[in-house]
Amino acid sequence: MVTFQKSVSCAALASMLAVSGCAMVGSGGTPAPIRQSGVEGQWMGAEGIMSSFRGGAFETRAADTGEVLATGSYQEQPGGMVQISVQSRVREPQTVNCLQVGVASGGRFNQMNCTSSAGQNFVLTRAG
Repeated sequence: MVTFQKSVSCAALASMLAVSGCAMVGSGGTPAPIRQSGVEGQWMGAEGIMSSFRGGAFETRAADTGEVLATGSYQEQPGGMVQISVQSRVREPQTVNCLQVGVASGGRFNQMNCTSSAGQNFVLTRAG
């Protein structure tokens, strides 16, 4: 069952995650590595809710049940900004704006500070 608290956390989390990547074929027909954007991968929000960003789309799942709480798309903007369009199972569509911060040793951002169109602030932390 989706609780109000989970839906609020999920909506915020889901609204900010997205990724763009492309697969290329290398010489000899072997697949080349996928090029990752700054937000591609797994991100964790409040209460362990996990969001996945891949190829311009994102999905947020409940930590305890794995149930999909929200889906959407994202676009990376100059200056480390990410704009996410989120469709939650329990709320109206929202736009979330995030700023990537906290560069990790691998040179990738490890935190996003986000604000939803409803005025909710939340933080996403890169998982793994």
